[in-house]
Amino acid sequence: MDLANRPTPDEAVYTGLLGRMTKELAPHTEADPVGVLASLMSYFSTAIGAKPHIRLEGPAKHPLTFWSLLCGVTGDGRKGTATGMAAEVFSRVDDEWMTKHHYSGFPQSGPALISSMRDMAYEAGWTEDTIEIDGKGNAVAGALLPGYPILYVKEEWAEVMMTCRGDKGLGEAIRLGWQSSRLVNNTKKDGVISVNKPHMAVIGHVTPEEFKSCLSPAELAGGTFNRFMLLYVERARSLSRGGGLEDDDFTEMAKRLGDAVAFASKAGRVEFNEDCWEYWDSNIYEVLPNLSKDSEVMRGFCARSLGYVKRMAALYALSDKRTIIRLKDLKAAEAMFRYCIASVQFVMMSETQTSTHGNVTRMVEVGINANPAHGDPEVMARIVQAVKDAGEEGAVTQELYAALPKSDKTGKYKKAQLEAATALAMEKGLVQRFKLPSTGGRPAFMLLYSGPDEWTPDSDTPEKAAAEKRQTATVSAASTPARVERKSSAAPVPAEPSAQPRVSVRPIRTSAKPTTTKKVNGHDPLLDLFS
Repeated sequence: MDLANRPTPDEAVYTGLLGRMTKELAPHTEADPVGVLASLMSYFSTAIGAKPHIRLEGPAKHPLTFWSLLCGVTGDGRKGTATGMAAEVFSRVDDEWMTKHHYSGFPQSGPALISSMRDMAYEAGWTEDTIEIDGKGNAVAGALLPGYPILYVKEEWAEVMMTCRGDKGLGEAIRLGWQSSRLVNNTKKDGVISVNKPHMAVIGHVTPEEFKSCLSPAELAGGTFNRFMLLYVERARSLSRGGGLEDDDFTEMAKRLGDAVAFASKAGRVEFNEDCWEYWDSNIYEVLPNLSKDSEVMRGFCARSLGYVKRMAALYALSDKRTIIRLKDLKAAEAMFRYCIASVQFVMMSETQTSTHGNVTRMVEVGINANPAHGDPEVMARIVQAVKDAGEEGAVTQELYAALPKSDKTGKYKKAQLEAATALAMEKGLVQRFKLPSTGGRPAFMLLYSGPDEWTPDSDTPEKAAAEKRQTATVSAASTPARVERKSSAAPVPAEPSAQPRVSVRPIRTSAKPTTTKKVNGHDPLLDLFS
């Protein structure tokens, strides 16, 4: 990465109580100040609960949760240090709150997310003051109240990103949590499990390489993860002897922060003053959504600009114990969003290397344990066409194999047949096979098309193979003794596939790009999205 050209946030982001507190902490930590600020905002936005809100269009109330994704290289990013500083301050504000509303890690499925959230809400006593009788005659706590606040802190967010590729339910649950919608899961054992309008926030940590390899442009533009404020962070300073803050310093900060939380938790609607409306009309409303109108990736990301800027402006105001947003709050929020956009562009356009060892979160090109000589050319043609149709997003092998039309002879393809056909395609240079980052289950692999643009299933018809065989035999007859020709002609020539109708397989979006994308005609197709 070209760290000399890394983006830097405008000093305007360090306004309000959270900004001032970040400045006080900065000399005593190696963490990037913007990482500390983002972590403080996520904690604060969760602790104040669901009552304070903003309105965008119509009467809908939008919660003020702040989802931050700190993106920095391993070790030098100091992502954990930044979040740890914020956690230390908030633990002094209310240690019991940290126990009841703070979750270290992140569930690895949609049902697990809902169940863990429900269990924590019950343990926190977030229920109606009633006693109910369950189906077994046991007395249980009353129904859960809406708006249960919960903050998830996940240091290896790439694991969640990869899990979402194969588990659409997890991505959907995350999106519903962002919207503070009702989360529901039907179970055989416990029946319907639900959490009504949770007040959910997330702090995630990821490296630039992980973010690029785990996220396709389509997912960034319209998927789960553009709900985060991605912020590039790096080590700010070297403190060989540690920071100089004492317990009394943290206690004093916690008192100020606790007063702000107490005020904000009782607030209702947070609104602009007239100066903000004028600035919003002239500098934000038509500007931020079009920051990168020539980039497909950034257009989708900027689509959330207005809601996020107003949400952050409200948090800045509430931290100073106001329900009226002033111009300095709005400009601070604008600067924070602009830094987010600059961070995404910096990370996505930076050069990275594909590693064949060490970092399991990067995609690695691998072979396949199958003999290409046993591959059926007809099956190979169907696989190659499906992979080619999937485009740059690639196709996960398990899902691709399941989606292929079945064999007329046996009713289904055996795994060995599919892998041998894949090996044949790889031998011909038509596809590449990559191992996806591990998510704790069985290994997963992805295929990317690497053949010529003009390839079609008709390129390898039996007629063409027979003609090539005859041409080879003619050349051999003209230049080789007959006894040698008879020996060479004894080797079997594998049959080529008959012309097949085009296999229509939907591009599989549960794939990841390799960190080094294939260059086509001398350029990188990923970088074209930013041209």
